[in-house]
Amino acid sequence: MIKQIYLVPELATKRGLTEGLLDRLGKVVILAGPNGSGKSRYLKLIQSISQYNTKDTAKRIARQQSKLPYLNSELGLTKNEARQLEIQNDISESESTIQELKQEIELYKRTIFSSSHTDTPPSAVVLDYPAANSLAINARDMSPTRLKESVGSTTTPGLQSAFSGMHTYCTHVAQSMYHAKHPLMTESNKAIQNQQDADTFNQIVQSLLGGKLGFTLEETEVLPTFRGRPLVIHELSTGERLLLAWAISLHRQQQALSNAIVFIDEPESHLHHDACIRALSKLRDEVLGPDGQIWLATHSVPLLAWGASMRFTS
Repeated sequence: MIKQIYLVPELATKRGLTEGLLDRLGKVVILAGPNGSGKSRYLKLIQSISQYNTKDTAKRIARQQSKLPYLNSELGLTKNEARQLEIQNDISESESTIQELKQEIELYKRTIFSSSHTDTPPSAVVLDYPAANSLAINARDMSPTRLKESVGSTTTPGLQSAFSGMHTYCTHVAQSMYHAKHPLMTESNKAIQNQQDADTFNQIVQSLLGGKLGFTLEETEVLPTFRGRPLVIHELSTGERLLLAWAISLHRQQQALSNAIVFIDEPESHLHHDACIRALSKLRDEVLGPDGQIWLATHSVPLLAWGASMRFTS
């Protein structure tokens, strides 16, 4: 969890932002302000500061420094003037890079970044909504191998992966529910585990969308249902599709989201405020863990009322 962070002028002004100290930060931090006030830019700046890794930069410095003895040695041995000029340029470039990286380290040290994560920078997860023209892959068009791969991809952090794999994961859940009831499968540990996983996912779906997944058979094919009807993704409303993506993300990406710093820009987009708050509350209360934190950029009044720490941009 980020407890305090200083936006130094060198980092802020080049983004058209104002320097400042953010402190006494809670589990949820909301950057509030009207459109054009810089909320999204502040969010991206804070993300870059929170993820800055001094050790990685030090390794880059060491790699550049390791080149210099060889370049200087070659410079002393070569008689070719063109090659000498080339080596001198390489030396100057390495020395310049080293200086810039050292200055970068000193700059980020001044951010007074304070976090409950001590050994390594906290992992950052950006939950961006899918583009308006994004499509969920239809599981019926896939081979079993491709279906398995698509289901696996839903663990990749972010709402885009959850959205793309929405139909395939729901099909996997439907198959798990069917196999758990099949006479030859009920004693299988894998079937029991999959059924428990499906039940857990359905609890999230119920809390966010007020309905549950089930299954139906079309000849020998197991198909997912939602609220007792065949699940056809394009027949769902935009809000329902986004909430289903939220449900998959909260369930399938728990490991990545646990104790992470989660950045979300205008989460109320395309969602009713109440639905958005349900999803965010579930993320905060059941997934983030003790060191996790949510950073939001929004101008939604209900979200402002829901949040813990608020900072206004102008």
